[in-house]
This record gives sequence, structure tokens and C-alpha cells, in this order.
Amino acid sequence: MVADKSITNAFDFIMKDNILKGKDEPLSTEYTNVGKLLLDRMKARPDFVGQMDIITKETYTFAEMFDRTVKCALWLRQQGMKNNDVVAVCAPNIMDSFAPFFAIFCVGAIFTPWNSAMDIREARYFMKLSGAKIVFADENSVNTILEAAKLDNNNIKIVVFGKTSNVLPFSKVLEGHSKSDVENFECAQIDNIHDTAALLYSSGTTGLPKGVTISHFALLCNLVINVNWGIEGIPLWLSSYFWISGVLLTLKCTVNYCKRLLYPKFEEETTCKIIEKYKVTWVFLSPSMINRILKAGYFKKYDVSSITKVYVGGAIFTAKSQIELQECLPHADVSEGELRKLVEQNMMDSYHLRGGVKFLEKMPHTPTGKISRKDLKLMAKNYQAK
Repeated sequence: MVADKSITNAFDFIMKDNILKGKDEPLSTEYTNVGKLLLDRMKARPDFVGQMDIITKETYTFAEMFDRTVKCALWLRQQGMKNNDVVAVCAPNIMDSFAPFFAIFCVGAIFTPWNSAMDIREARYFMKLSGAKIVFADENSVNTILEAAKLDNNNIKIVVFGKTSNVLPFSKVLEGHSKSDVENFECAQIDNIHDTAALLYSSGTTGLPKGVTISHFALLCNLVINVNWGIEGIPLWLSSYFWISGVLLTLKCTVNYCKRLLYPKFEEETTCKIIEKYKVTWVFLSPSMINRILKAGYFKKYDVSSITKVYVGGAIFTAKSQIELQECLPHADVSEGELRKLVEQNMMDSYHLRGGVKFLEKMPHTPTGKISRKDLKLMAKNYQAK
């Protein structure tokens, strides 16, 4: 859901077989490889600052991002990675995580993001489901991956952002590539634009996450077709690559020359501090994140008047929360408009509340920030037993 009237009115939606569908848009582009599009955009404006680390204030220009992406791609080729091989990235929003993310596309391999907060059981599941041959991980995830690999006799190669004993540091991946190799690098040819580019996952609300394949075509449609989904200004999102929003926003902002502000995890007060300090003009947040900020009162404590647009997705965003958010952000449109009315008119009777209401001090969440239905069911049984 996007909280912006211009966006809502721009789409022609129909409801067919209980499915909300937008109008078909033909894809007209010279690109078949997402990686080639990313490299071309970075090469076109080398001095543009593509991202900044909120904590360290470190920045990367597009020239630096291009260099790191290509060197990582060259290393992947040295490891034999090619079309249809799967490579994982398991890290929060940190400075170097973009490099393997982009480089995987460049060599024609399949990108898959793993939840950096996963436990050993989940790590074993992701390894088996994806069949990843290499994983780029942050320091906090390495031990979990090592333990999971040991249990399954999996010889997956691990690269760490930072330093961990007995694991290849990412800095080594960038070494040993000549200037000529970087300048003359060419992306892998994608013969079928409908080939898989990414293996993403569902939220795992009711069980283990399910795998979802995304084609180069699908990603290019999001990046190339102009759907009036404006990203101009100063953005902020906290979604990691484990969320499809984190994947698409990172790609879209890179392609459209929009600087990315990096912070590794969602914190209610810190989010509002960032908005105030950097005069953020638009945000993408989950309903859970917004509700937690509203409950803590930080939208009113800090100056968030720079926000003119709010994108919301990942779960139901209630009318009550919308009204509260509108009161805190008078300069931003947070009405779902006709789209919300359409959904309300088509909701099934089974969604009506008949079992009473229990107010909780704190809702259980999945690692992706959604409400954990599995934990809620267990809590409901416990309340019923009392």
C-alpha cells in the first residue's frame, strides 16, 4: 500500500476471482540482465553518492560501488559461478552488502537473501531449499551458518563482511583484480529474460518461509517501466534484502540516482532521529513498525515534518492506525482512498471478529517484522485455557 493519492489514482485496478489486478504494461528495454542495468547507471554518474552509513558517516560514490561490484563479480566467476548457480547474502543493511547482491546478477547467477537473525534450524532449511554454493554473511551470522553446514556436511563457501577466524573476509574478494579486468568486465548473457534472477522467501508467519522465484523480467519491469511510483527526494527504509521491499527499493534507488541511507535494524526512536536529522522526504515502513512508533510517541517528539510520502506494506494497515499517522504527519497523505474501499467491499465474512478481543502489551513478531500468527495462536490457546 502506498499512502499517496497520486499513486492510488494512477492505477486501474480490477477485482477478478478475488484477486486485485493492475493493468498490463509492456516491457520495452534493451536489457535482459539486471546487473547490466545497474552497472550502466553507476558508470554514467561516477561521482554520485549512492549510499551513506548512518552510524559511521562513511559514503560510497557510484564509482566506488561500480568497482566493488565488478571485483566481486570477477571473484564469483573465479569460483565458477554462472547462470542458475545460487549465491546467498545474509546480512543487515551494511555498506558492502550491495556488492555481492549486484554482482550475483552480473554473472547470471541466482541471488537469494537469508535472514541474518536466523537460528541453526532456519539456516539448515535455507541451505537445503536454495542449494546455495556461496554465502556472503555478516559477522553475527557466520557461526550459525558454520554450525548448520557442519550438521548437514554442507561444503558451502562462506565470505564474511568483517573478520572471523577460518572464514574468508570480503576484503580478500576485492583483491587481485587488475584495472583492465574491471574496465573490460561484461555481464553474463541472459538468453531468456524469464530465467530466475532471485529466490526470495515468504514471511514465514505460519511456518517456515516458502521460496519464491523472481525472473529478470519481473525485476526489470519494476525498474524500467514508469508506474508513477516516485522515489525522488531523500528516502529511508529499514527493510533488509530478506524483504522484497528491501530488494526492490535498493535496486530502484540505484537505477534512479537516489541516495540510500543505511541503518542495520529498526529502532523506533532512532528511525525518527534519522528522519529529523537528514530531512527524510519519504519512508517505507511496515504497519508493525509504524504502530510501534505511534505507541512510543516518537512521531510527536521529533520533527518529522519533512515527510511528504509514506509507503506501507507487508501486512494490514488499519484505518485507526492511518488516522493516528495522519495526525502525526499532516504534510503527508496517508489515505488508502479507493483502493482501501475496494478491498473492504470484497472482504469475506470469515474475517469478521467473533471471538472477542484481548489487548496485549507487546505483539509477537517474526524476524521480518510481521505479526507472528504462530505465536499468537499459542498465546490465544493459553488465554483460553485460563
